[in-house]
Amino acid sequence: PAVFVNKNAPVTIIFSHGNAEDMHMFRRWVSVHLANHLKFNALFYEYTGYTCGENESPPSEDSFYADIEAAYQYLTQFLAIDPGSIVLYGRSLGSGPSCYLAEKEPSIGGLIIQSGFLSILRVVLKFKFTFPGDKFPNTDRMERIEAPVLIIHGTKDEVIRFSDGVELFKKCKHPFEPLWVESAGHNDIEIFEPTMWMHIGAFLDHVRSGNSIMTAVDEDEE
Repeated sequence: PAVFVNKNAPVTIIFSHGNAEDMHMFRRWVSVHLANHLKFNALFYEYTGYTCGENESPPSEDSFYADIEAAYQYLTQFLAIDPGSIVLYGRSLGSGPSCYLAEKEPSIGGLIIQSGFLSILRVVLKFKFTFPGDKFPNTDRMERIEAPVLIIHGTKDEVIRFSDGVELFKKCKHPFEPLWVESAGHNDIEIFEPTMWMHIGAFLDHVRSGNSIMTAVDEDEE
């Protein structure tokens, strides 16, 4: 299932939700913390098998990728939306399919990663390289993503280390100024940073301006 919210805005966001939530929960979160302040079209989709109904198999890495590709194709082929006006927003688990599509489709307008991980195995183990069989290797993909990237992460994240967000940022080819939320954990960023929408709005303005090959971070900044 999927829901498309059309506000005739210049930017369309594909939202990929995190673990322990579904697209409807994420839609409510977006409505309260982003959509009340910013104008954008939104596509929310569910992962195949994620709810594990009677006739469904559990999701696989490939099914996550197929789902976000279907969402993207709906926008670009059925609705004829320009890929350059599409932004991918992946929260936690949703960072996996979002990074995958951003690498595969270099003409995409932008990528926002909130509380993202390096890879599945590296959520619990501090590997410096990707093991065979590891899933969602975001850290390997990041340096090959052509779109501008905004990284958002809480400094006290108890699920995915803050250092993972920092490393993803350092790997970005075209980084936008990151949003490091002091004292925030994995699920309360909006509480510690109620104006996070302003930072996201600045990023969407950056995408709208067509500066997808520019960086909003000084070259010398660490």
